[in-house]
Amino acid sequence: MDQIDWTFERSHDLFESSNTQKIVDLTDSWYWHRPMLPIRESTYTGGPQLSIMTYNLLFACDEEKYPIANVSRELVLCYEIIRYNPDIVCLQEVNDKLKWEAYFKNSGYEMRVFRTSHHQGLAICYKSDLFEEIGSHNCFFQDIDTENVKENYFAHHGLMLLGLRYKPCFLEGFKTPSRNGIIIGNTHLPLKGLKSFNRTRCTAALFKSIDAFAGKMKAEFDPSFKFYKFMAGDFNSTINDAAYISMVSKPVKFEAWAHETLTRSINYDERKFDKEKPREAILNAQRPETTKKIRQLENLHNSISQNAISLYNVGYGLVHGANTQPGSNEPWFSLWGEHSHELIDYIFAIEDWKGAPTNTLDDFSTTTQMKLMALLGMPTHKDMGLDELSQPAVGEFPSDHLCMMVDLELL
Repeated sequence: MDQIDWTFERSHDLFESSNTQKIVDLTDSWYWHRPMLPIRESTYTGGPQLSIMTYNLLFACDEEKYPIANVSRELVLCYEIIRYNPDIVCLQEVNDKLKWEAYFKNSGYEMRVFRTSHHQGLAICYKSDLFEEIGSHNCFFQDIDTENVKENYFAHHGLMLLGLRYKPCFLEGFKTPSRNGIIIGNTHLPLKGLKSFNRTRCTAALFKSIDAFAGKMKAEFDPSFKFYKFMAGDFNSTINDAAYISMVSKPVKFEAWAHETLTRSINYDERKFDKEKPREAILNAQRPETTKKIRQLENLHNSISQNAISLYNVGYGLVHGANTQPGSNEPWFSLWGEHSHELIDYIFAIEDWKGAPTNTLDDFSTTTQMKLMALLGMPTHKDMGLDELSQPAVGEFPSDHLCMMVDLELL
């Protein structure tokens, strides 16, 4: 990424310069710090700004992979997050609850953890001086009703939701936002490959859970209460995967590669293998039962009156257009692992479907009552070097995932 000669300022970026310099001095040799890229087309109008980060921390990582004398990889991750200074952080693959709680508490955050399993541990951290927690909900996807679309296998994949209300410090000196609070969700969906059907069922369950949680919060506080709603995490879904399409599209129609991967996923899950036929022929078979299940999945998503807006898709083409995927404003990758380099992490705004896509900054502001102000820069393939080199690597990144962060003005 090219060097830039300006610094982005946020309304609640309260680090003293001496503290910032201390962290810079400690960490500059440990990982590659990236800039926030301001969207020059967005004019700040005096509302409070909200910054949200998502980060998969990589649960299983040997010391040999990231060897720093007398410093743990977890501490490097913590310093990286603190230096970016987000207001809210969604973490996946959280391994040591007590250790991470201590790190974040010392940095002014409250932390809530949902330990679905060590590998699937989820956490949401928020700045305790800015927000008051007013509700929470943790659940497993297999426990959420999605009508006639059933999960084909049991897995400990979960979803966590927090309701947050602003404290006076968040609002002081700024215009009052049009909505009364925030719902923030965090998830880690099933692995890529032959789990496509279950991932896509999970996205329907996710929408239903957010809607139900918002209704519960309104019933407990005030029927007129309005929320800014977000969902972040590791979705294990590229932009042509059915799970991603099901979140950002209306009407939902699974075609081409998305249809093919759903077909293989359903055929694999039902284990209808005939020893007389090649495995690939069975996986790709266009059976009536398979076609019916895909149609049911489409109908389920089209019955849901919400959709997701990828915040990087809205704005990344404006700040780093040369590093976006063809036909999309999404960056190329958020994962640089041993076996794949692809975009599978996202930060979404969740809104009621208004009947038209959100294609411009003005559309986004009208739909969400927010302005997209800045995005954390993402490296290019050229920046990362040889394809066979994976992360984490000292001096580069402390996880195989790259954190992503957005800054918004609440209108």
